[in-house]
Amino acid sequence: MKRIIIIIILLLIAYSFYGQNSGWVTIIPPNGYFSFKMPAQPSSYDTMNLKFYTYSVDTDIVMQVYYYDAGTVFGNNNSDSIDNPLLFFAGQLLYSTNGTLSSIDALEINESIRGKEIGITYPVLDTTSSNDTTEIYIFTRVYHDGHSLLSFYVSAPERRLNDLIALKNSFFANIAILN
Repeated sequence: MKRIIIIIILLLIAYSFYGQNSGWVTIIPPNGYFSFKMPAQPSSYDTMNLKFYTYSVDTDIVMQVYYYDAGTVFGNNNSDSIDNPLLFFAGQLLYSTNGTLSSIDALEINESIRGKEIGITYPVLDTTSSNDTTEIYIFTRVYHDGHSLLSFYVSAPERRLNDLIALKNSFFANIAILN
């Protein structure tokens, strides 16, 4: 009996690891300079200077990718000022959510493509309870190459933090920035 229980537990663990990325869809935008994976085909929207992908895992967890032709927003920057748009992006995200910065880490693909991984929390009304507030957690990776800005974003309420972190790790591990 113990063996059967152990085998079932091991199969469930293996399935959970396999299931996190199996069946994920690879997205290669038209510019071809990056790719990413999502659990299913995302909705996509295209404007003159923004390509936007979004996928709702469920009613709580949202994944998004933004590709800005940032030359029109930030101007063409040389590599000495490449961090300025990244810090501006982090500041705008904090300002727009009235949130609290929980983490910010530098990422570097090469000398001309740099990034930041940013964690933010902000309070919202929790409609699933008696009008209490809850924290929303946002994790984003943003990259800048001196011209374009690329942001990978995942968010969920505090009650789903463990699911969010597992999804974030899979999502961020499946980003490829091509030189």
